[in-house]
Amino acid sequence: MCNIDISSIFELNYTIENTFFSKINDDFEIKEGLKDTHIKALIIIKYGNGITMSETSHRLNLVKGAFTPVANRLIEFGLIEKIKSEKDKRVTHLVLTEEGESFSTDLLEVVSNGILAKVDKLSDEEKEAYFAAIKFVLSTTKKISD
Repeated sequence: MCNIDISSIFELNYTIENTFFSKINDDFEIKEGLKDTHIKALIIIKYGNGITMSETSHRLNLVKGAFTPVANRLIEFGLIEKIKSEKDKRVTHLVLTEEGESFSTDLLEVVSNGILAKVDKLSDEEKEAYFAAIKFVLSTTKKISD
């Protein structure tokens, strides 16, 4: 059995968050009152294609009750809307409004450009190895997450 360094898992999560998402406000004019959690939720909802509230809160590592105010704030800003499932009325899907779609598209462009600028500091070999390592960590983590 290999020597397990649990602290590296926590360090990886922190380092990724800090490297790629900590300075979004410096590069993108965020509406006053929106916090990092709101921004991350918008990105998750954009890629989620009708994702449920439960799944969104899960991906943000928030209990559903803690996520409700986040969703409500995004609704107040006109960026998302809740849609009840026709199959199961207990399930609520989150979708971007037209304004939310525009805002999140602009936001993702800034985030993507920031990521590319940081990754551009690496050589082509390092970039290839970096993204291969990310795919490997992601795929193997998904295998053990059940």
